[in-house]
Amino acid sequence: MRYTDIYLEADIEHTKQVVQGVFQQNKFKIQWTSPYSGTASRGSKGWNVVGGALAQYYEVGFQIYEAPESPITVRLTKMNIGGFGGLTGTVMVDKKFEDIVKAFADHFIQIGLYRGYHNGK
Repeated sequence: MRYTDIYLEADIEHTKQVVQGVFQQNKFKIQWTSPYSGTASRGSKGWNVVGGALAQYYEVGFQIYEAPESPITVRLTKMNIGGFGGLTGTVMVDKKFEDIVKAFADHFIQIGLYRGYHNGK
């Protein structure tokens, strides 16, 4: 799965609040699976099957943790590939993932917490 790690100079509880806020500002619904991880989704799986590329269902996994590279790391993972929309759906899901990563980075830069990032496979 494709992921991006965003490195921050921040407190883990404050980071959790910011992560929730950025997802909500971008109209994602959050499902927490632990105190510091979960899945954020936007759109409808059912409509994605019916409407293909036009339905635009996105799912992003997230983890907030302490790491050697930075006091806090936010890992965003692209959870779906847009397969029901063919090539167009895949491109749209990739673009939406890039957009949400940029939204997070821009927000963390704006509030002075951002320290860098790493794109993974």
